[in-house]
Amino acid sequence: MTMRSLLKAVEKYAIDNSPTLISAIAVTGTIGVTYLTGKATFKAAELIAEEERERELQELGVPLTNKEKALLVWKEYIPPAIVLVGTIGCIMTANSINATRMAALAAAYKVSEKQFDEYKAKVLEKIGVKQEKEIRDEINKDFVRNNPPSDDIQVLATEDEVIFCEKWTGRYFRSKMHLIKNAQNEINAYLIPNNYATLSDFYSLLGLAKTQESNEVGWCLENPLDLDFTAEIADGGTRPVLVMEYSNRPGPIRDYQGEYRGIH
Repeated sequence: MTMRSLLKAVEKYAIDNSPTLISAIAVTGTIGVTYLTGKATFKAAELIAEEERERELQELGVPLTNKEKALLVWKEYIPPAIVLVGTIGCIMTANSINATRMAALAAAYKVSEKQFDEYKAKVLEKIGVKQEKEIRDEINKDFVRNNPPSDDIQVLATEDEVIFCEKWTGRYFRSKMHLIKNAQNEINAYLIPNNYATLSDFYSLLGLAKTQESNEVGWCLENPLDLDFTAEIADGGTRPVLVMEYSNRPGPIRDYQGEYRGIH
């Protein structure tokens, strides 16, 4: 590897990981501010004590005022003040970079979502609803065959309990159809007064753990939660599975107004 390519690699790494690197500098700066402030305080105390001893020797008998103390020691606090300003700058820069990247990701998501919707509409137009459903069924069948449920959900707890596959994350879980429908209705009812609900809200109702992105995507009043189910067979025909898909895919909640509010 040449020096030029090495420098390019280092530059790319620094740009790609700039929020993390800047945050690390901010953490170091916070520690530095604490250390330098403590050091300056000890030095300031020594200067004030020395000045007071000098006054006693001169028999002035007048104690130092707060203003005189400040004028005597202010220079000692210049280094921690500089580090503090730099630390605040790093924090603000890291937040700005993260916000810019999140906005870019949201914009890219919207573009890809629009392209997917246009593609889906054209497919439906060309081959029809029935054939499009058959294609999705085949895709889901391949998914279940290649990613079967784990052994910990193999035994059904009750006769009416079914193995579901949540297609967004590919996770399997046991539940009942009426509980899934109740969760869907609760989400859509929540949309009316609150404008939006997150994927985390839906997961909470299903008893599923939240994911890294589930707080960031969801549904709005104009795009309510709509589920679609495909019946498949796992493990060579021994276990029925209902693949659960979102007809209206969850979108970035940053497009909706207000801050995050969970159902619970």
